[in-house]
Amino acid sequence: MQWIPFRAFWKGLKGNSLVFSLVFAMALLGFSLAGLLRSPMRAIGIWGPLIFLLPFIAIGFAAKLERRLNLETWFRRVCCLILILGSILLTLLLFRYEAWITSRYEQSLVTGPKFKEPASSPALPRGPRGRP
Repeated sequence: MQWIPFRAFWKGLKGNSLVFSLVFAMALLGFSLAGLLRSPMRAIGIWGPLIFLLPFIAIGFAAKLERRLNLETWFRRVCCLILILGSILLTLLLFRYEAWITSRYEQSLVTGPKFKEPASSPALPRGPRGRP
């Protein structure tokens, strides 16, 4: 795991930033806030390196603008803890649910008439342009 979610976890755990709590919760659940910001920029046709830099700048800018909301500190801390602990709990529940589904239905799979066993040799030969 990269260091950015750990930084977001610490800032959110202290109750300093809702933005970083949201970044940690999304990272823990497998979503990328930077990736969500990149997709519209790719559609517009923004220059390549800016696609990787602008989401981080936007997240930092949102974190600075968060202070202008003038939220009570106890309310901000409660929201941060709910985001962080809720994402951890949801991750554990999803992990447990996936294991339960797998264990319950793994024996019920039946191969159909069109199923073929995969060949033991690779589909394409190794090396550049098919050379061994």
